[in-house]
Amino acid sequence: MVHKAYLNSKDGDREIDSFYEFARLVDEIQPKVFIYENVQGLIKHDKGRTWQVVQRVFDSLGYKIHSQVLDAVNYGLPQKRRRIFVVWI
Repeated sequence: MVHKAYLNSKDGDREIDSFYEFARLVDEIQPKVFIYENVQGLIKHDKGRTWQVVQRVFDSLGYKIHSQVLDAVNYGLPQKRRRIFVVWI
């Protein structure tokens, strides 16, 4: 079961609500692997606590993390756009 108590936030925060809905669906569906993509700033948001929560939630569901920050400019796109890509297995 995924609990919102992990984060310091008020109810109705759209980003947090969507994260927990995603986590709830992962818990319900139990895919063998899933990919999560977000802004690079997620890693440092709230002094790193938000990223720790994301990891802890999916660790509690039995997934192991593999993550890397990638920049779109390195893949032929004409703009610098750094994103974190995470694969949970």
